[in-house]
Amino acid sequence: MKKFPLLIMLILFSCKKDDNNYTKNEALVNIIQTTIPQNGTVSNKTEIGAMAQAENGCYRDIKFKLIKVADFQYTLKAYATFESYGACPEVLVNGDTTISFIPEKKGTYQFTINEQPFNIKVETLIVN
Repeated sequence: MKKFPLLIMLILFSCKKDDNNYTKNEALVNIIQTTIPQNGTVSNKTEIGAMAQAENGCYRDIKFKLIKVADFQYTLKAYATFESYGACPEVLVNGDTTISFIPEKKGTYQFTINEQPFNIKVETLIVN
């Protein structure tokens, strides 16, 4: 019976995770596909579709952000939570979304997709 507490302590300390390699942050991930219509109408909803892909299984919860840069300029980015103790499963993680965009003025809207280090793509939406 005297050895029982020692056995419990041994089990607890031997199962402790190594926190030296632990990292958790929000990371930019690659948007691999978008669908933006060529034409739209003022004050009417325009659906923007996007799909992002992260390179390994340490990524989760992919989220998309459409950021207004200027009156007719927007940037679309995707982020995910990256959490690792050092090794990551070799599996691709995908996420997709549909954003309801309502243009406020007539004109040509420019959408910049991604940012460095990923390939940057620019798409336009002409609003009448």
